[in-house]
Amino acid sequence: MAGAKTLASPGRSSCQRLLLAAGLLLICGATQATETARPLRYRTALFYYFQQDYFATLTELMTAQQLDLPGAFADHAELLRAGASLSYGLENDAAQVFEALLSEPGASADRDRAWFYLGKLAWQKGALDRCESDLDKMAPTYHGELAPQANYLRASISLRRGDKQLAASYDTLLPLDSPWLYYLYYNLGASYAAGQDWSAAVDYFARIEQSPLTTPEMTALRDKALTASGYAQLAAKQFEQAAISFSKVRLDSPLVERALLGYGWAYSGMADYRSAITPWQTLAGRSLLNDSVREALLALPHAHEHLGRWRTALGQYRHAGAVYEAELAKVLAAIEVLRDGDLTLQPGLGGVTAQDWLNADHILPPGEQLPYLHHLMTEHTFRLAMRELQDLQATAHFLSGASGRLQALSAKEPDHTTRIGDLQTRLHLQERQVQDSLLDAQSRIRSLAITELERQATSLQRALGQSRLAVARLYDTAGAGAQR
Repeated sequence: MAGAKTLASPGRSSCQRLLLAAGLLLICGATQATETARPLRYRTALFYYFQQDYFATLTELMTAQQLDLPGAFADHAELLRAGASLSYGLENDAAQVFEALLSEPGASADRDRAWFYLGKLAWQKGALDRCESDLDKMAPTYHGELAPQANYLRASISLRRGDKQLAASYDTLLPLDSPWLYYLYYNLGASYAAGQDWSAAVDYFARIEQSPLTTPEMTALRDKALTASGYAQLAAKQFEQAAISFSKVRLDSPLVERALLGYGWAYSGMADYRSAITPWQTLAGRSLLNDSVREALLALPHAHEHLGRWRTALGQYRHAGAVYEAELAKVLAAIEVLRDGDLTLQPGLGGVTAQDWLNADHILPPGEQLPYLHHLMTEHTFRLAMRELQDLQATAHFLSGASGRLQALSAKEPDHTTRIGDLQTRLHLQERQVQDSLLDAQSRIRSLAITELERQATSLQRALGQSRLAVARLYDTAGAGAQR
């Protein structure tokens, strides 16, 4: 039974919004001039930025900088470029811009916000010391809207270093209506659970249930905390309390399968096998892509054994073995598809834009194994790799379009053949670099996907072996009685 995992951020969608907010907040904090005074290209870049078209934003800003058009808005344009770079995934470029602007005397940037986002970038890269240093450069008197998240990061650094007491002390700096307080509570609970201090873990998980926040993210966190609390109570042999925790998880929650499995184990721990059968029976009819469903297929006949229903148990062990065997064949076939399939987008990008977040239907190879590959999209590392592939293919598409335009321009402007030729040479070099990066990205995706599918195959093989051993054991211990 797996324990709780430490959270690093509210989740994928929130992380994406926070990256976008980085640029928006910096721009709003730095700009005092009226909209009408801004150069046309700067206003055009702002339009693209708010449309989340970061490639077009960067194109407009870099063109303006080459033409020396920003003028009095140079700092603002640089902040906008940093925000677009950050949202587009170019963290190093964004960090360089922020640091350069902060080093200038009389910089107009909101320093506290800028240092916060530099610290956040360092945190995302695992550079704890640099993150702490950047956050320490924020003014001690800063109490703006980023203060709770900054204190959450400080607490997370302490927790990562193993100092639970220092991490816990930051809860006094986080308001009750801040989601960061409850993410801190979850992380503290997960940390204590990892150390098998079940009582402390349950205490922190219980605090999340008292949150006054009703956002979808907080509702999901509450379900996660209830599930983690239930498993901590199972480990502490507090079976009645565990059953109560599991029963509070919403039926439409993404964690309902994990909660149903634990709910059954809680009743099993109380030797109430009849009650354990109900949640396990519910799980048994669900998709085997879920590890909890796989475990339930073996847990269900286990309960019938304890009730003396030998024939029912034998039939269910056999059924579980047949299902595991069929699913194992599908997973192995999916691995072969990934090894041999084409992971590139369809010609013309298949209608996918550079900002379309990972539409697997356009990228993953088709076939009856597709559901197994869709399951991989829940893995954070795999999603990032897929986004990189999609961005690279979008870049290749843009470069291809630029090449065509240069050829047309060369025919219309014979007096500039040398200049256009130089541009074409640079463009072809960039196209080759992008193609090499595409091959690397595809290789990483294959490696990540095959590793995950091999994990599933190993899990299924283990479960298949357990079902066969159970069948043999029933024959040996119960003999002919198991068949009656």
